[in-house]
Amino acid sequence: MKLKLVYLLFLLLVNGDVHSEVKIDFENVPLYTYFDAEGSKQLPAYIAKETDDSQIGELNIQYLGGDWLKRNAKITVDPQDPTNKVLKFTVNEANCCNDQKGRIQLNAYDLENSKQIEYQVDMYLPEEMRLLTEYPGELNFFTISEWWNNNGWSAEYPFRISVNIVKKDSSKGSPLVFEVRSQIKREELDSKWQGNIWHEKNESVQIPFGKWFTLKYAMKEGDKETGHFSLKLVDDQKVEHTVFDVTNWTHHPDNPNPDGLSNLNPIKLYTSYRFINYMVYRQKYIQVYWDNLIFTKI
Repeated sequence: MKLKLVYLLFLLLVNGDVHSEVKIDFENVPLYTYFDAEGSKQLPAYIAKETDDSQIGELNIQYLGGDWLKRNAKITVDPQDPTNKVLKFTVNEANCCNDQKGRIQLNAYDLENSKQIEYQVDMYLPEEMRLLTEYPGELNFFTISEWWNNNGWSAEYPFRISVNIVKKDSSKGSPLVFEVRSQIKREELDSKWQGNIWHEKNESVQIPFGKWFTLKYAMKEGDKETGHFSLKLVDDQKVEHTVFDVTNWTHHPDNPNPDGLSNLNPIKLYTSYRFINYMVYRQKYIQVYWDNLIFTKI
């Protein structure tokens, strides 16, 4: 079944300040609706535009390969509240990059060169995902959000910020924590993503399982002195934890005229076939639930 994203509930609240709030939840979407690969790339989700900063433009779900048996995004019942509907990403088998990776992502690619973006989203990892803490070795690639300033497929001066869930260390039973890294492409280096412009891992804020938590993101375009990226986690007891508070480059250092961010994956599931297969061999699956995506500054 194809789902037109305009069926999502969009609430536009103009705050009379320099930004607007756009909230996306899934209460108006039929239960068990699947986002299919073809339709999802063409489905508009335009926001009523009252000011220049009140539009996030077109949203779509993207997979880049595979079928619904390998990966799917669907509307389902909240695992903790049967009266609530949420979005669920599931990867059962690698579906992209020569079957080396699994990917599902929400594309927000019409942000009109935003210099500053803030948003939050509710996230839930079921208890069975705790099995990843037992993975024998490093777990260093599980992307949940990605920021492109500029993108790496059609723009000059590619730069990205990737937020990942990782193991604290390679030992068995090591908790899952957050890591963030920024990377660039240089044409003379064969257009591959290079090293880290900056990189941080927070080993003190652990990933909750079986509980909803809220992730609050903020990015301001700037150089090593003026750029800013932050992430905060609000747990199920409403306690806020600072995960990252980085002052550093948020655009390519060689870019002479940075003009804002246009491409963002506010929610994403992107990981290695190794971790997917590790779960599947134990009759479990990589899965993430999402709800209440709210852009508070665009």
